[in-house]
Amino acid sequence: MKQVVDYAQNYYAKWLNHWGYPVKEVLPVDRDANGVPKIYYVRGAETAASGKYDKVGYQWAVREQAMAEHKIPRQGSTWWIFVYGTKIKASRGYGGFGDPKGNGWALLVWHDLPGEFNNDSPLAGGITDQINLKGYLHELGHTMNLAHFGPRDREVKAGLGMSLMGPNARTYRSLRRNRETKVHMTKATAAIIWKQPQITGEFPKAVARPQIRVSGFRASYDSRAKRIRVLGRLSSNIPAHSVVAIDMPDKGLGTYWKKAYAERLNRGRFDLSIDELDPSSGTLKVFFCFDNGYMTGTGKGYGYKHSIELPYRFETGRYRIGK
Repeated sequence: MKQVVDYAQNYYAKWLNHWGYPVKEVLPVDRDANGVPKIYYVRGAETAASGKYDKVGYQWAVREQAMAEHKIPRQGSTWWIFVYGTKIKASRGYGGFGDPKGNGWALLVWHDLPGEFNNDSPLAGGITDQINLKGYLHELGHTMNLAHFGPRDREVKAGLGMSLMGPNARTYRSLRRNRETKVHMTKATAAIIWKQPQITGEFPKAVARPQIRVSGFRASYDSRAKRIRVLGRLSSNIPAHSVVAIDMPDKGLGTYWKKAYAERLNRGRFDLSIDELDPSSGTLKVFFCFDNGYMTGTGKGYGYKHSIELPYRFETGRYRIGK
């Protein structure tokens, strides 16, 4: 377990810094005097063979049991829950969820296999692949409000491998017809999680919704560069650091492969290029990431459903903005 926690902290910090979102220490985990993560063990009331632990739904009961038995204070926190049982059917894991205040859970199956790895080991190769380490970090990403983001062609060609929040390694290799072991974090993922409580270590009791105004917002298709360009300026009472656009094509490989784009704001101004479009009509979801961890495009609420939506059409080899 120490190797898993050490790897997760190193991995998230490495890729945040890689994309220009500087951090020092991330994913603050309670450790003892020897640096070993504190693990709280609880025993389920049913057997693994009963089937009770084969689906998501019991994570809150596990949390309450752990808090009661180990006298853990009720406070803002994310729970990384591993279920150990030789007859559990959910061999690849369950899922993850989080809210803007950092309260969340990731529920996974623990694979107790022999082998060693270190922080420089590939995330999906050898023993790390066998224990589903990519899945461990993927579901933890969902606690930070991450959606599924596939790899961009540019990063794949640069040798960065598959994406953390994209399809699992088995699916990726099957489609790409390779034996890829490397896994990178996309820039959009880094932008979204940079100021999340799990990264900063600050779990607020409330997260203020920014008051925003977007001026000069426009989008156009550049046929020479083969890109949709989105420009404008954001004004808000809470500083924002990035703009993100998620490309949602009507026809494509599916939700695990959708691409997201991110750029830092320059005094509120943004200029974002979406340049790996599928030959399909679709919708761009544009939103901003704020210094308090909030995400919104409209200012009316939190998350992806409150994005600015830009529909586009693909006709005769060209993209046109609008329905």
